[in-house]
Amino acid sequence: MKTYEIVILSIIFLILCFISFLYFVLRTKKKDVTNVAPYIEIMNKKLILERDMLLVKNVNDYAFYEKEYIIVEKDAVLGEEIIDRNLLKAGTSITIKQAKLYTNGVSGTTQSMVLGLQTLVK
Repeated sequence: MKTYEIVILSIIFLILCFISFLYFVLRTKKKDVTNVAPYIEIMNKKLILERDMLLVKNVNDYAFYEKEYIIVEKDAVLGEEIIDRNLLKAGTSITIKQAKLYTNGVSGTTQSMVLGLQTLVK
């Protein structure tokens, strides 16, 4: 191989290594904490809502979460693009099946999300 080819291949290799490094450092990381306290205490138990909540269709801000719908406070400020809203009245039962921590790769902030079931009758 010529020196020129070795230099070009080395540069391509370094660029690929750098891109791979950025991907692994900046991606959103998930960690399952279902069996860790305090989440283990509420897993697979029927929980009753103490105040009214909204079940809304997941939007781009939360698109990396795994479920199609999220539950938010009734008076939460929501964008106009959210048209699929269902009121969950106080006393409605929900069941939590999983708990996960999501760590943002850019800011490093971690959010805990509990994932579960709620059946709507329309």
